Amino acid sequence: SLEDNPNEENFEKRYGGDYWRQIMFYRILLESHNPYNKEMTGGIIDMVEPEKGDFAQYKIMVSNEDLEFVKKQVKTTYTKIMNKEFENGCEEDFCEWCKFNNYYNKQRSYSSSSLLETTETLEIE
Repeated sequence: SLEDNPNEENFEKRYGGDYWRQIMFYRILLESHNPYNKEMTGGIIDMVEPEKGDFAQYKIMVSNEDLEFVKKQVKTTYTKIMNKEFENGCEEDFCEWCKFNNYYNKQRSYSSSSLLETTETLEIE
């Protein structure tokens, strides 16, 4: 069964690589507006740049279990954002998210108005 544990070593390979997640989002979009009442069972990603001389193509199947897993991730992430619960990130020196997050973690308030009114510049290399 799917388990939401991003710290797991193979998490991205098993549950949520970029292309896998992209196909899941396409299915969610199709579910929200599907005048033909068709079910999407998978998708194909065509690379626009060659890998080792060939244009790669990835076929990704969409199961209902995978779809529910992604929907749960979206809902959990949305709730955390609305509650201003931001995780530490990877803590790598070059990571723009970590620099942004560390800067604002030092502030007392995460209110959107205070973020918009700040005159300080965040230095991101």
